[in-house]
Amino acid sequence: MVSYAHTDADIDRTIEAVDGALEVYACALEDGVERHLVGEPTRIVFGRR
Repeated sequence: MVSYAHTDADIDRTIEAVDGALEVYACALEDGVERHLVGEPTRIVFGRR
């Protein structure tokens, strides 16, 4: 969430981070998600009994 408290540098950093994330997302869509996952997959913690 952007507010007047953020500086131009804050907004630039945010844009760079989103741009980098979307680049990985696009590659994952092309190459397959499994090739871009890092770490252990999450497990279901809450579920129906």
